[in-house]
Amino acid sequence: MSEAQSFGGPHRYYDKMNIQRRRPGDESEEEKKVRRLLGITGADVRAIVEKACKQWNRPIRESIRIETAFKLSVRDERKTVPIKVVDGLPQSFIEIVHGIDNPLIWKLISNRTLLQYAQGSCQILAGDLEEIKELFDIEQPVTKRELDLYKAFIDRILKKLNEYNLPERIKKIREDVFGSYYFRVPAIQIYWMPIGLVAGALNVPVEALTIVILTHELAHAYTHLGQDTNNMAWETDVFAATDLRIVEGIAQYYTAVVEEKMDPRQPGMMDAFNKLLKMQSEPYTIFKNWITNASRTSEIIRYSMISARVNRQTKYNEFEAEMKEIRGSLEMQSE
Repeated sequence: MSEAQSFGGPHRYYDKMNIQRRRPGDESEEEKKVRRLLGITGADVRAIVEKACKQWNRPIRESIRIETAFKLSVRDERKTVPIKVVDGLPQSFIEIVHGIDNPLIWKLISNRTLLQYAQGSCQILAGDLEEIKELFDIEQPVTKRELDLYKAFIDRILKKLNEYNLPERIKKIREDVFGSYYFRVPAIQIYWMPIGLVAGALNVPVEALTIVILTHELAHAYTHLGQDTNNMAWETDVFAATDLRIVEGIAQYYTAVVEEKMDPRQPGMMDAFNKLLKMQSEPYTIFKNWITNASRTSEIIRYSMISARVNRQTKYNEFEAEMKEIRGSLEMQSE
């Protein structure tokens, strides 16, 4: 298996024993640009991200522990995975923002939904303009032609925004860019800058997207370090060498399960997860292939994950074959 297909390895920025320590003001030109872009929103994005991480850290950990039945602490041994919200942009994300360097462009991208609403409003009003003006006794000198021109103006803006092709740019990424699980430390870093930019583009609250990212990274930690009933965990070198689709697929599955169950407590989580999912690449979407009509899907995926850990499976075809066998066995038991 090539390094490009595995979760870890030197090609991944989060395969580091020593996390780079940043000093205030120690920013690249790209990071300075993003900070200026985020400044146009008038919101303290970093404060929102930090608050969400602090508030949801424990509930998310508890939910993942219940779903996986893995523990980070067994007897006298306790694994700690600290979480820190940091400045900075992974190189993969810098490639996304390359060429989109005007703050006004990001402002328009972040408000795409409002532009689409305005576009639809013009169409509705223009269709019955005279009747509407008479109905509500409105004497404003607005003509159907003016509304049509306004709609055409918005049409052109939206077409220009489409040329930046943000969804396709994000789909090319095959590593975590909103947060990272440094599995050799272990520690989690959450990057507020890309979260702030993309939350606006997805038209979802920054808090909701932060919760999704935090859940995903904690899912990595629990599936890697969490000990099963036999006190077994995923060997770090094997975890690093495992196919990206297995490691990311498992993390995404548990993220989806946790967000769905917690969504009533903080509406918007699943909406943020699903909107981001539409813009993600195969390693992040492949888990959907694992979800069948079987009533025991959670058991199937959990047993498949345990098998991969115990048997040191790193290739996706082996994992897929094992999952198929486990599915068949469990479904026979249900008959």
